Amino acid sequence: MSRAPIEVVLETALSSYQLRIEVITSARYCGDWVDREPETSRGQFHLMEQGECMVSGPSIDTPILLRSGDFIVFPKGTAHILSACPHTEAPIAASDYTTILCGEMEFVSGARNPVFSALPSHFVVRHGAVSGAFQNIARTLIEVSSSDDVGRHVVRNKLADSLFTMAVLDHVRSADELKGIFAALTDRRIANVLAAIQSRPGADWTLHSMAGLAGMSRTSFALRFAELMGLAPVQYLTQWRINEAHRMLRDQGISVATVAELLGYSTEASFRRTFKRLTGLGPGQVRSASRLALY
Repeated sequence: MSRAPIEVVLETALSSYQLRIEVITSARYCGDWVDREPETSRGQFHLMEQGECMVSGPSIDTPILLRSGDFIVFPKGTAHILSACPHTEAPIAASDYTTILCGEMEFVSGARNPVFSALPSHFVVRHGAVSGAFQNIARTLIEVSSSDDVGRHVVRNKLADSLFTMAVLDHVRSADELKGIFAALTDRRIANVLAAIQSRPGADWTLHSMAGLAGMSRTSFALRFAELMGLAPVQYLTQWRINEAHRMLRDQGISVATVAELLGYSTEASFRRTFKRLTGLGPGQVRSASRLALY
């Protein structure tokens, strides 16, 4: 049985986001405390191990109360403040600690990735509103992080990656307002085109062929696509191709010329120009960096 376009688009986008994620620390607080997190080029996340805290900041209209098991993500590294909760009736004693698992994340392909560009400045996953699978991974992540086992750093980073993916899926299901690729999934016509582009990025796509697949006129399709995705169809196609190129270049066995051909570029030179224009780097630089990362 073939999968629905929505499922194809979401799974393909999530599997290609090329995220580097690292658990940095398990922070412990007590009493009246404040931890100011400055704006950073990397995303950040906080998993509440125990206790409570308030989260505030320039992008947060109303301070957010987090309790044990809650998970908050700042994909774009937005500045925020973690602080003790103001309890007027039952103050927290100095012996009652709040413990938070903190980490950083970086999308290798940056804003070109449709998942990254569609995420809000922050989103929260509530412990009591998610599946048992999410809760189990969060619990295991906390346990591994507090252990002294050999290889725990690798294991906890992989668990954090899985937790982030599940958090994104929860955001898609529960958010009041979606944008970008998540909003586009609500329109089956656009979802059909996205699924086709992502599965066949090297095809000879034109505005005419994409509109025909959507069953719309070129004008109507272009307007609807831009309304949902925030960019023109051809721009999205180019971004997706370069995103895929970034991933493919990590395979040392595929030449740059082959990558260009597989992604629909008529010449290697045109591919190199487009890649440099969108990433600021040449394909060879990305390949070299990937090679060094292996050692």
